[in-house]
Amino acid sequence: MLSLTFLSGEYVMIGDDIKIQVEDWGGRIHLAIEAPREIPIMRQAVYEETYPERRGKPYQKTRAALAADAKRARRRVQYEEYIAAKKQPPAAAEE
Repeated sequence: MLSLTFLSGEYVMIGDDIKIQVEDWGGRIHLAIEAPREIPIMRQAVYEETYPERRGKPYQKTRAALAADAKRARRRVQYEEYIAAKKQPPAAAEE
């Protein structure tokens, strides 16, 4: 487990998709979390109530999250192919 110390307003990035910001509201600490919709974010008690079979087990991605990851990977490959095609010089015209 990674343990960090923050000042109010500072944040940490997890990968490219998840941002967690620390806010101090009059002595109470709040976490502002920005993440893709397919990643479930919930308190431990709610998580254990929602997924009793996963109690004490590490998070496993749902089918929807895995499908979203695959879609994102396909888009990335398509974009990289598009950029590579734009960088190639035009083919010489045949006579």
